[in-house]
Amino acid sequence: MGLAVYLGFGRAAGSPTPAPRPGPPRQAGPGVRQAAPSPRRVGPAVQGGPRRQAGPGVGQARPGAGRVDAPGSGSLAAGGAIGWRPTRSTANVPPAGARPPAGRRPGAPAGRLPTGRVPAGHVPGAPRPASALVERTQVVFEQRRKAARRAAVGRAMRWIVPVGIVGGLVGLVYLSPVFAVRVGDIEVLGRGGWIDPAAVSETLSRDVGVPLARLDTGATEARLEAMPGVADAKVRRNWPTGLIVELTPRVAAAAVADGAGYVLLDVDATPVASVAEAPEGLPVIEVPLTAGNERTVGAVLRVVSSLPQSLSRSVATIGGATEDTVTFTLISGVQIIWGSADAAAVKAAAVEILLKQPDVTSIDVSAPESPVVR
Repeated sequence: MGLAVYLGFGRAAGSPTPAPRPGPPRQAGPGVRQAAPSPRRVGPAVQGGPRRQAGPGVGQARPGAGRVDAPGSGSLAAGGAIGWRPTRSTANVPPAGARPPAGRRPGAPAGRLPTGRVPAGHVPGAPRPASALVERTQVVFEQRRKAARRAAVGRAMRWIVPVGIVGGLVGLVYLSPVFAVRVGDIEVLGRGGWIDPAAVSETLSRDVGVPLARLDTGATEARLEAMPGVADAKVRRNWPTGLIVELTPRVAAAAVADGAGYVLLDVDATPVASVAEAPEGLPVIEVPLTAGNERTVGAVLRVVSSLPQSLSRSVATIGGATEDTVTFTLISGVQIIWGSADAAAVKAAAVEILLKQPDVTSIDVSAPESPVVR
């Protein structure tokens, strides 16, 4: 007890602790456990460097320093006293400012490294799975791959759906019989004159069953215009399954004897129809339809087309040896020497005036400036 008083209270407060005297180490009494040396790091002062000065209150006695602690609970007090004070090992404490070792979380206890979360069902002793960071990265990459696949599928569908719809419509219109031409839906306008209805129906029957979108209207028009009596043809589609056909008939200008019947010609010398007898009101051309007479027949037809309607209805026959010597005979029997097809209006006016004279049998207007009446 006296020794404790000497160590704790034998000096004034705030006085420096005297340095221990060199000498042999003191032996612990019976029953007193020898304290193990502290695992403190050896500082520069121990290695011979300058001794660090104790701060305020370091090495001073504290209240209760005179009591004897339990053996083995700490290190010996300064001066080799029997009293004990708790100490903390600094073997695993890094120096101030040092960075934690790799793999250790900041503030983690020394000697303990962070470990990955062990999933449920992990068998002890089995190889540990990838860390949480690797697993999370794999999940993110998988989500990105799925999103990229969904985006690619969406882009493809934006093209596939419209293309499929358009392709279906094209196939329906161009290939399907749904929009094919039907016989009951064909309407023909302009029938009459010298057009043969049976020939028209036969020509249009070739287009029955053809999809309306694929129908070649130009080819149909050409076939119709090649028919006798048709001057012009127009074919229009009438959706969904019909056609509208407009025909312009040819007008017969004269009749020409041909074998047992007559051939009707228009002003262009195109055959209009073949009949057994010459229709009333049409002049009969007395020029045979043989090779070499084309120009004469053409001149005769031009003269017929240039006559006023009141005079053309009175023409019975018309002909000529050449294209400049055209003559025709009226129903009344008066002969008209017309000449060429030139100056048709002046000649027609002179004929109408001279026909009013009595007892006229022949009128020559080949020279319209000086007509001759007989």
